Amino acid sequence: MENEIKSETKPVPKFSLWRTVNVGLAFFTICIFWQVYNSVMPLFLKDYYLNKMQTGLVMALGNFVGLFMLPLIGGLSDRLPKQWRFLGKRVPFIVIGSVLAAIAFLLINYAHNAVAGNGADGSLWVMLLFVLLTVTSMALYRTPAVSLMPDVTLKQHRSKGNAIINLIGGIGGVIGMGLMMFLVKSEYRPYTGAGLPPQAEIDAGKWVLLKSNEWVEALKAGKNVFPQKFIGGGNWPLFVVVSALMILAAVMLVVLVNENKLVEQKQRQLKELGIDEDRNAEGKKADAGVTGSPFRNLTRPERKSLTFLLISVAMWYFAYTALTTHFSDFCWVRLQEDNFALPMIIAQGAAFLSFYPAALLGQKLGRKKTIQIGVLMFIAGSGVGSVLMLPFVGATALKVCMYLVFFLIGAGWAMINVHSFVMSVEFAGKENNGFFTGLYYVACNAANILTPILAGVFMDINYSLLMPYSLVFIVLALVSMMFVKHGNEKKGGYLSEKPKTKSGQAEKTV
Repeated sequence: MENEIKSETKPVPKFSLWRTVNVGLAFFTICIFWQVYNSVMPLFLKDYYLNKMQTGLVMALGNFVGLFMLPLIGGLSDRLPKQWRFLGKRVPFIVIGSVLAAIAFLLINYAHNAVAGNGADGSLWVMLLFVLLTVTSMALYRTPAVSLMPDVTLKQHRSKGNAIINLIGGIGGVIGMGLMMFLVKSEYRPYTGAGLPPQAEIDAGKWVLLKSNEWVEALKAGKNVFPQKFIGGGNWPLFVVVSALMILAAVMLVVLVNENKLVEQKQRQLKELGIDEDRNAEGKKADAGVTGSPFRNLTRPERKSLTFLLISVAMWYFAYTALTTHFSDFCWVRLQEDNFALPMIIAQGAAFLSFYPAALLGQKLGRKKTIQIGVLMFIAGSGVGSVLMLPFVGATALKVCMYLVFFLIGAGWAMINVHSFVMSVEFAGKENNGFFTGLYYVACNAANILTPILAGVFMDINYSLLMPYSLVFIVLALVSMMFVKHGNEKKGGYLSEKPKTKSGQAEKTV
């Protein structure tokens, strides 16, 4: 057409894999830490004679701290004074938090070694103090670590960026499991005879009895009881390696990532492309400085979508965290499997293989549909797992099929995780990624506070209830996700603006 208006469009800069890998170093150590902490701590707490509900309370402590600290630290890093930004506004929090958490983590092992197997009541408070120090230090840098990627990455590339970050985190989780397989010092002290063993043998340490009425009653009834696996002293190599990796990653981040330079580079790219990241999907300003609260500044439909998205996030964390928190104990007692790390490694491996395909699938189908596919895979896994908990299922079939269960859960979790965070920060402007990252982690931690306790209550009734518990909440997540209508604009789920003509007006379509 003679009067057709030609547009001037500049190609979007290519996605930088190397930069994203460097930015993900902090998340790498976060995943190693929580993989080891969530697996080892429930076993440490057995030496303090805690039941599953009490163990869940202790395990929820980190999430309770995070519920308040993560949005607070996210907002503080958003507003860090310029004179303190010599390393950027996220990196200082990452460095300080990593070092403090590494030191506090060593103190947890020190506290446990002092009383391993003795169950001294007063020592529990010492352990809880060090746990509080550790989880508080971790909360100092989680939100800044996760906010750093969207700070330096164009919205067009954030799903890929989050996929790479999760791949790095998946590698960290597998490394954490591998370290536990080789560095955890443990032992079995089984007792499968009828009645209680002689007190003298118990006092001599030949058998270990928990203060559990169910366990003792089972012995009195002459039932064979699957032995618990107890972690005693001598686990320093595991804790030293994890702490050293946390400090090393913080040093590498400072050396390899110039946050200020990367943020400036991104702003130049946005200016060249004519994109204003302070405008949300409906063209309204999302900057906190315009009307105060970034959440209130969203349109009503956007607030509704974000609310249901956060509810979905909470529901699938209810399902997933219950499994990861209690799985080591569940594995030994219900599955009668001494190598608790293997099923979780399968889940991590499935997630590892699925992260990047999930990002590509999101570009084809959109973020919401990809998340829903992941939720359905999770439902399939936990559904099969629930059926396997029925009494007529044999032990061999249970062990073999459980690997399939965790493969489905791991792959589904990857589909969910790659896009859910990115959808949350899609509502943000360039200056308040920390605020919306904080909202995302409020939802995560609210679930993570309650689910170890609630799942522990059901497991005190019967260990087999863990899988149906997870199934109920992941189904609720699917229902809630149906009401999410925003955060998935345009192909691939990112925001884009119409090409502009030489005159600066939007190109007409014919």
